[in-house]
Amino acid sequence: VGGGGIHGNTVTINGQIYNLIYDPDADANVGIVVNEFLANSENCCLDSSTEIESFIELYNVSSNPINIGGWFLTDSLDDPLKWRVPDLDDAITTIAPGSFITIVTDNDIDQGILHTNYNMSSEAGFIGLSCSNGAQAFSLIFDAQGRDSSYGQFPDGSGNWQYMNPTPGDPNTAELSISFEKDLPYVFSLHQNYPNPFNPITIISYDVPKPTMIDITVYDIMGSVVNN
Repeated sequence: VGGGGIHGNTVTINGQIYNLIYDPDADANVGIVVNEFLANSENCCLDSSTEIESFIELYNVSSNPINIGGWFLTDSLDDPLKWRVPDLDDAITTIAPGSFITIVTDNDIDQGILHTNYNMSSEAGFIGLSCSNGAQAFSLIFDAQGRDSSYGQFPDGSGNWQYMNPTPGDPNTAELSISFEKDLPYVFSLHQNYPNPFNPITIISYDVPKPTMIDITVYDIMGSVVNN
């Protein structure tokens, strides 16, 4: 699928093996966006098997229904075709205009076609969404999340991202429960960068207990200053 690809993979559909080519230069269908995700789930949210799982919510910003069967989600910069949305039931994988689909990231594909083959990291991580032709529709590198606090767009599909109370499958709200305060840092800490190794971009996350000016100096393995 898609010419000039740079990453090959295979998938079996109705007993037929197809070769897939990741083509980041193909035309993307921008009608679907990642609208909200929860990576650190402790008390939210229940899936169809009444298990507490992390999730990714997709939103159709277009005026036409869009079937995401055959699309791809990943948590890896090196594997853009990591999980293919099964195209087995159009009624489940078609998103109506202004509507949502919730993908459960629980590494349990036996529980349904909207369950991925990987667990989303509760620490810093990556979300990539690609169309069936291999074109990348969305990508995001995110920091560690507070427990049961999702990160989403408000208003829906607006591009304005914020932490919020989880609302999988429903319109996002600006509300953030006071319980999120339990996850605010009490001391300074510097986290492992992600991805590592990297070329040419990485994310360095840190926690500070109060608003303040931060100075970050990066050294190479010989102790020389790379950047400040």
